[in-house]
Formats: sequence, structure tokens, C-alpha cells
Amino acid sequence: MDSMFDITNFMHRPLQTPWLLAPAVFILGAIVGSLLNVCIYRLPLEKSIFWPSSRCMNCLTSLRWYDNIPLLSYYLLKGQCRYCGAKFSSRYFWIECFTGLVFAGLFIYYLGLNDQIIDALGAQNAYRGVSDPSLLLMSVYAFLFCCFLIVVTFTDMDHREIPLSVTIPGTILGLALGVLAPYPWPLAWTPPLGAMFGGQFATPEQIFILPLAWQPWPYWMPTSEWFPMHSWQLGLMTSVIGALVGTGLVRAIRWIFSWGFGKEAMGIGDADLMMMIGAFLGWQAVLLVFILGVFIAMSYALCIFVLNRGRELPFGPFLTLATALLLWSPLPMHTVSQKIFFDGLFLLMMGSVGAILALLMAFGIRIFRFIRMAT
Repeated sequence: MDSMFDITNFMHRPLQTPWLLAPAVFILGAIVGSLLNVCIYRLPLEKSIFWPSSRCMNCLTSLRWYDNIPLLSYYLLKGQCRYCGAKFSSRYFWIECFTGLVFAGLFIYYLGLNDQIIDALGAQNAYRGVSDPSLLLMSVYAFLFCCFLIVVTFTDMDHREIPLSVTIPGTILGLALGVLAPYPWPLAWTPPLGAMFGGQFATPEQIFILPLAWQPWPYWMPTSEWFPMHSWQLGLMTSVIGALVGTGLVRAIRWIFSWGFGKEAMGIGDADLMMMIGAFLGWQAVLLVFILGVFIAMSYALCIFVLNRGRELPFGPFLTLATALLLWSPLPMHTVSQKIFFDGLFLLMMGSVGAILALLMAFGIRIFRFIRMAT
């Protein structure tokens, strides 16, 4: 019986060597990237992504399937239409290539997560025993999330607009994944009794560090009996609160500074984007994404001001970049952040101080604007 062929073990073996499967995943990503190109071009124009079929925008000739093979067709046709010789934008090729690289990178990242965590924390960790198929499913979830982020980035760059046809389906998908993969999925983990998860006056040794999972953190710890660990209720609540905090934060800041500047300070699409990110990741990650996105945007603005070159970008691409950096950095969560996000009194104080400072800044901008108009 022991010598019989074990089909389950055989199916797990390829997943244990993700580098060997990475080329196939890259090809899959390039194919998906071709579809994302269609979404990026058509969705802001409110066109169907299924009809009509791909065609040359110069001679309007429908492209044959062999002229629409991701990466390969562009290379063989030298970026030109077979029929009229019109040039195609090289961006189609690069988005397909970029999506393929993202898929392959995420596949290697998640399938190697077990070894990565073990190397960092030792053998006694919450990821011990997580199956390779579960890690594969995490990578699939990440693929889906990244597809939405890629479409958002390029539509915002092209049109200064983030279509609801992207963010609403993305938010719904984030809520659905919250139900299917509640914290701490894929871990079979329960918090120890009496553990402390946050507090400004607690030492790092006193705080129990929550393990990484698909939803980085639950909406709160310890959870109540209405939202037990591993339950769909907890996953849904984490996603719902994340979506509400994401869109509410940006809408509030937008309203305050629009009042101060006397014109629109931020696009409403940024609020929809943060709603989608919050539905996937929860409210704590949304706050970190916003802070990191503002820092990256200010750094970019300073660079183009000093160098006097480049062009201004909308805020959406900075938020998507911040999301990627937060999620897939080597250690995206750490003790300092957890101490803040699970300390209710400190959060209330910081939120109040932040709101007051934002109102004072907007009021000062409004007064300065009236003075300039008067002179």
C-alpha cells in the first residue's frame, strides 16, 4: 500500500518548486495583460470589453487571432498593423510584459511564503502546516487584486479618471473574498487567551504579534462572540469597515480641502479606489496606504520641481504603488503599526487631532486665497 502511486503528493510537487512553473505563469499573466489593455482603453469610454473584437484603430480592420497573440504578435509585426502599416503603441506590449512579470513574481512570492516565514521566524510559526494549494489560492487572489490595480493606474494616468466600472466590481470582489477567506485564512491559528495586541505604553515583549494572512489584520482584536475567528462574519466585517473607512477618509479630506481651495482638491475616483482597497485589505491597511501614498506623491512632486522635468500624475497611481509596497514588502506589518491600530483611545485622539489640523489648514488656505483675491 505504501508503494502505491500517491496522486496527491504528485500534484503538490510542482508547487514546491515555483521557479519551474514561473514561465507558464508569466505566459498566463501576459494573456491577462492583453485583456487589461482592452479594459484600460475601453472602460473610461464606457465601451464593452467584449464587442466589437480587437481592430486596428486606423483602418478599422478586425485583427485575426494570430495577430493578437500577447507579446509575440507585437514582436513579429514590429508593432505595425498587418493591413495598413499603422504603428501600434508600444505600451500594449509593455503592459502585457509587466502583467506577466507581476503574475510570476506573486506566484513565486506566495508559493515560497512558507520557507520565507520559517527562515525569518524559525520553525515554530503560524504558517507551519499551510498547504501549497492554499498558498496557490492566495496568489490567485493577489492576481485578481493586481489586475484591478493595473487598470486603475493606467486609466487614471490617461484620463485623470478612475471608472466606477472598475472600482465597484473590485469592491464587490473584495467583499466576497473577505467572506471566503476571513482572517486568519489560510492559517489554522487562534490567539492565545489574555494576549495584548496593542497599546502605546506596552513594550514589544508584551504585545502578541498577529501573523500575516490574506486579510492582513482583522477589524479588531480580540474579536467579539458575534465575529469569531475563522468565521465569514469576521471576514465580511473586516472588508465592510475597510471599504467604509477607505472611501470616508478620502471624501472627508476632499471636502475639507475643496472648501479651502475653492475648487476640487481630489478626484472622487480616489475615494472609490480606497473603498476597493479597503474591501480587500481592511481599514488598517487603508490608513497605511494613504499615508505612504501621500509620502510617495510628495517625493515625486519635489523631484519634478527640482529637476524641472517629468509631468504631474494623478493621485491614483501613487495609491496603487503604496498598496503594492505595503502588501509585498518583506515584512509589511510590524510591532509599531500594530500597537497603534489596536489601541482604541490613541486612535480616537489621533483622529481628532488630524481632523482639527486638516480643518485649520483648509481655513488658512481659504483666508490666504481671499487675501490674494482682495489684493
